[in-house]
Amino acid sequence: MSKRQRTPQEKKRLRYVKDSDPNAEYPHAFRKSWPKKKARIKQSQRRAVRQDLSELIHGEQAEEVESRVRTRTSFRLIKWGARSLGERVRQSLQKRRDTIGWNSFRQGYSRPLHRKKFIAFLKSLMEGDTPESARRKDVVRGWLQSRRGPYLVGNRRRWLDAFFQDAPDWERKLLDWVKE
Repeated sequence: MSKRQRTPQEKKRLRYVKDSDPNAEYPHAFRKSWPKKKARIKQSQRRAVRQDLSELIHGEQAEEVESRVRTRTSFRLIKWGARSLGERVRQSLQKRRDTIGWNSFRQGYSRPLHRKKFIAFLKSLMEGDTPESARRKDVVRGWLQSRRGPYLVGNRRRWLDAFFQDAPDWERKLLDWVKE
């Protein structure tokens, strides 16, 4: 009995779940680079202990040196887990959305050029409650604070004022989101 043939959509969904992203320029170099990293860590540990013991030779108290050697924490070398291809795609799409939003401020506000993209950017900023959300709220709070003086109002604030004239409901939405 033969397997049933999968549709392209099913194949793509399976690849997103099962395939992993090596996230490296030379993905097979890990088997050589990991032992080298491990050896460097061990060497630095041995060097630190050797320095402590050399102080013993130069006349320090044996108990002090011994306690320092025993309490010296070993350096940890941590392996990062592989991420799935689907996770990589989600992260790269989020990064692309963020880049579109942050780069909007480089030019003067133009409704046909910026409105849709910036609204999509704001929606992606406000969705979900992740550890990154607090940092993003701080950034948006900085945009929304009114600053006095001729030199303190930058292009970003002028750009936002033009955007809020075009889409006034978004100013209230952003203020409410930042206050949460």
